[in-house]
Amino acid sequence: MTKGLATAGLVLTLIGAAFGAYGTYLSRHDAIEVGVTRFAGQTEAQNLQLPAVRNLLRQSRFAQWGFILIAIGTGLQLVCVCVDSLELAIVDLS
Repeated sequence: MTKGLATAGLVLTLIGAAFGAYGTYLSRHDAIEVGVTRFAGQTEAQNLQLPAVRNLLRQSRFAQWGFILIAIGTGLQLVCVCVDSLELAIVDLS
């Protein structure tokens, strides 16, 4: 029973990390659209150098990597739980 709950919790954490990573994704175009004042550079390259745009992109990258690491860690824990369950099932069959 407890392993089932732990597994369910890990799966939900993995799904939540995926949703969080998706929600924090910000493309260069979106960062310009959100972070640029209406009086800005003439080109995308100029706009990407603006502090507000650079800050938005930096935040987006760090959040994405954080969620990716959470997802990997949770996936590894999930594998461990599944392997332990399989080992117990094999021992019980012997």
